[in-house]
Amino acid sequence: MRIWAGIVVALGVAGGALAEPCGPGATLDYPLQTVLNIEAQGYVVTAIMTVDSDAFATAEEVMSALSSHWPAYLQALEAREAELPAALADLPYLIALGEVLAPPVDPFHVLAYGVQSAALPRMIEVAERRGLAEEAELLRLPMLAFPDWEEGPDARFRQSNSDDPDHRQWATDLAVNALSRAAPRVLAATEALIASDPAIAAEYEARRQATDAETRIQYLTHRLIVECLADWWTPDEADAAFAAMGQAQQDILLLHFFLAESYNGSAHQYFYNSSGTMAPQLVALLDRIGLPDHAAGIRQGMAVFPSPYPRDTDARREVMAGFTAADDDALYALTIWADDGEILTAMARIAEAAGLMPR
Repeated sequence: MRIWAGIVVALGVAGGALAEPCGPGATLDYPLQTVLNIEAQGYVVTAIMTVDSDAFATAEEVMSALSSHWPAYLQALEAREAELPAALADLPYLIALGEVLAPPVDPFHVLAYGVQSAALPRMIEVAERRGLAEEAELLRLPMLAFPDWEEGPDARFRQSNSDDPDHRQWATDLAVNALSRAAPRVLAATEALIASDPAIAAEYEARRQATDAETRIQYLTHRLIVECLADWWTPDEADAAFAAMGQAQQDILLLHFFLAESYNGSAHQYFYNSSGTMAPQLVALLDRIGLPDHAAGIRQGMAVFPSPYPRDTDARREVMAGFTAADDDALYALTIWADDGEILTAMARIAEAAGLMPR
């Protein structure tokens, strides 16, 4: 089951807007940065995919198991470096660094304990070589916080959970804020290096153009949530937040929240969280866009609650606290309406029709 919430980490900072995405007539481009972040995450996956975290009882055991895989992360970067012209040897390390610095990632934590820490000394060298002297100094903060750096990331992680971590707090506070502000300059250096080689520039542009509709929709929903959707909790706040956007944007987010909750924790989670406030609107939308079976499924979920359906989240949770196992199972079963792909297809169709699909 896909974890839609991963979009924020995968796509990083929003950028490249041709127009504000919230109202009618909005258009978006699909920025190169998203392609770079996805590449960077591929290096991480290469390093950790053989570790079964469920086989370990504690976070410390997981980190110890991962320790043998940090060299694999560095090897993945080196393999990409070997594919590139010598003048572009720094590119994989800039790409990896840019993804680490992209919100909402905590860069200090990743560079101190993550697989990316294996490449930190090389990232510092690259930053200095690319005129990022200030960023290089900031990148040294995790190493300054752990003078015994060579003992490895798992040792640093264990030390961070010791009874007396105060000696590192100064570095942590400074690094998290300062490193995050370094992201735009690192991205600019990365894009400049790519642009310096026409063949490599064409390769990355081809990747950008080839990005599939699902990934583009993920990017779009991220932009809409961050830039267009006001905070809300009560039904009145929810209605006002959605009404402030164009109709296509409203429709896409109504569908997105059902998918996001279902992918992350089943349809049961959709009704438990504030997203369930919009269930009646979701039913009406599914009927309107030609998905009557999906609409019937959501109606079945609403029918598990007393009538009238409690749009208020606190009231809904109070009811759910008294659910039987059969009631819970009835909501879990509705996840099938997220898993068949029809809602995602409908989101893409709505985005295309409204001119919202990022290009």
